[in-house]
Amino acid sequence: KNSFNSIEGVTVVCRDVTKQKKAEESIIKARDFYLTLLNDFPTLIWKSNPSKKLDYFNKTWIDFTGRTLEEELKKDWIEKIHFDDITAFLSTFLDAYKNKKFFQIEHRLKHHSGEYRWIFNLGRPFFDLDGNFSGFIGSCYDITERKKAEELLRLQKSAMESAIEGIVILDANLSDFPIIYANQEMENLLKYPVPNLVGKDFISLFNGHLDPINEEKIRKTLYLKTSFRGEIKIQDSLGKSLWLHVLISPVTDQKKSASHFVSLINNITESKESEEMMKEKNRQLEKTNAELDRFVYSTSHELRSPLMSVLGLISLLEMEAEPDEQKNYIQMMKESITKLDTIIHDIIDYSRNNRMELVYEEIDLETIINESFYNLKYMEGSSRIRLNTEIKAKCPFFSDKRRITILINNFISNCIKYHNYNQPDPFVEISIKISPLNAIISIKDNGLGIAEKHLEKIYDMFFRATEQSSGSGIGLYIVKEIVEKLSGLIDVQSIEGKGTLFTVEIPNNIQPLEN
Repeated sequence: KNSFNSIEGVTVVCRDVTKQKKAEESIIKARDFYLTLLNDFPTLIWKSNPSKKLDYFNKTWIDFTGRTLEEELKKDWIEKIHFDDITAFLSTFLDAYKNKKFFQIEHRLKHHSGEYRWIFNLGRPFFDLDGNFSGFIGSCYDITERKKAEELLRLQKSAMESAIEGIVILDANLSDFPIIYANQEMENLLKYPVPNLVGKDFISLFNGHLDPINEEKIRKTLYLKTSFRGEIKIQDSLGKSLWLHVLISPVTDQKKSASHFVSLINNITESKESEEMMKEKNRQLEKTNAELDRFVYSTSHELRSPLMSVLGLISLLEMEAEPDEQKNYIQMMKESITKLDTIIHDIIDYSRNNRMELVYEEIDLETIINESFYNLKYMEGSSRIRLNTEIKAKCPFFSDKRRITILINNFISNCIKYHNYNQPDPFVEISIKISPLNAIISIKDNGLGIAEKHLEKIYDMFFRATEQSSGSGIGLYIVKEIVEKLSGLIDVQSIEGKGTLFTVEIPNNIQPLEN
């Protein structure tokens, strides 16, 4: 323009921008190339701008959601993600935008089928050529199958940890077959912490208490990669005996080769104890039935003998006129009736021992001995016997008073009945030692003694070791039954013509003191 502000001409400035245009065209081509590449990429791709708005999705994403690109661009993250995952996602996404940093998160994204599938989402900030922040670009991977597999593994592990049997997994590829997994029940079974079990060889799991036969079978099973099933008895780390049912099976890989072993171990101690208890009850029942048959036969004979004697004596008495002879018959009848009464009392004692429950209480043994000797004072010869009692007690003695009384009565009665009165000092010595563990009762006399050939039979029902016997023949049988009922032991030493020593050991069932 001139001074009068009138246009006089035009100035044109030209600049060669060929390189710039070619660069822009290259950028556009490169962008189109990468967008085309990303569009067909098997991974879900998304992009957002600096204002956090989503402005790009590739074809894989569109195929996944089942919506058009226009529909997808109108929706934000909240409408795409599972409700339970929104809070965690937005917190991660907004923090990444704030700090312009890489992020990754797992969340569920709605599939076109209506199912929410698990996605592993990775977002990375990107910048333009001038270094300006231009938003985020992200890639998503469908990890639903992986999550399902992880959940299945978690459930399997949870099931194994919650199982009521011990579960052990062994590595079949190493020569010592080490344990690579043991569940919590194994710790409960063997009282070893699980970390201490992992790495041990399988045989050492049984703490050196595996019997040689089963050990050889298990070693052969592992070596040949076959199966094993059996019952074994071991001890845990605390020394407690256990019965275990052990099952070992190989686990094969895709090549049908055994890569691992799985062993299921059940504690069957209670069932084995119940089984043994049932066997013992059956043995006791068989014994009782046999004894009952013998008892009925023998008792009928033993009861009939004195009765028949009385009947015979009554017949003689009816025919006898002499008073002295009549008195003699009457005395003989009394003796037969006394014998019958003794047999009946012994039968009652036998019955009580079999049917009555054990009742433990504190027992004064000295009082029981004195009362027993007093009650037997009318037995022939009892007044001539010197009784000597010595009791050493470190503590009270607890046992079944009724049974202990029967036991003492039988011993003292036999001492009186089978004593040798043709000597200056017939005696009965009773020595008792009481400890917290047991009571050891020794009854010694210098009576007739028992022939060695009869010693193993003296506890048989209705056995009499001497023709001088006037007893029922079941006294020592009852003694043996009582001792066994009390979980005790009995021993006898005797020399014919010199005397006998019985030694009885009875557990001391001391009762715990109440607070």
